[in-house]
Amino acid sequence: MATDRVVAPRTVLIGEVGLGGEVRGVAHAGLRVTEAARLGFTRVIGPPSVPALPGVEILAVDDVASALARAFATP
Repeated sequence: MATDRVVAPRTVLIGEVGLGGEVRGVAHAGLRVTEAARLGFTRVIGPPSVPALPGVEILAVDDVASALARAFATP
């Protein structure tokens, strides 16, 4: 379904989605954040287990609805 919304610039989402819509941690989250930063991403949305990295804004979410609310920017 098209919503005419886009993900905020330089934002990446990290995590695994459970059947109940929860966002779960993933293996090597720290390496994923580091690589995302190297590629120019400055904002990471993921589960609370995502580690902090200087220069990268980490937005912790518990479920998909929260992740989408934080990911979409107003066009």
